[in-house]
Amino acid sequence: MTRLNGKTAVLVHGVPDTHRVWDRLRAQLTRKDVVALALPGFDNPAPAGFTSTKEAYADWIIQQLEAIDTPVDLVGHDWGCMLTARVASIRPDLVRTWTGISGPIDPGYEWYDRKDLANAWRGRAVDGRTRSRCVCGAA
Repeated sequence: MTRLNGKTAVLVHGVPDTHRVWDRLRAQLTRKDVVALALPGFDNPAPAGFTSTKEAYADWIIQQLEAIDTPVDLVGHDWGCMLTARVASIRPDLVRTWTGISGPIDPGYEWYDRKDLANAWRGRAVDGRTRSRCVCGAA
């Protein structure tokens, strides 16, 4: 990751989105110190041995933040909200500000691995339950 000077803003997408979900926003910003991370498995190859747990994703984000100037302005959307909240809670030294958008923060929320996510996205049964298909960006 490229080191940027100043207080970098780091954007973390949700699932099953990719870093491209931030493209329209980034085009409107005048600041150039904005980085949109691509989570492993979502338009970014997963590192060898990556387990796709929330802790593995949080650790991966921490590694990315450690490679750039910190503290950062950290922004998470959807699952990115949950992951960035975790990062901010265990590594506050890396975070100047935190913003969470549309995070599915609920005591009953269930975490799924990537194969289950793909099935949920397609409306297939996951753990014996049928999930409705997500239509992202629909009005």
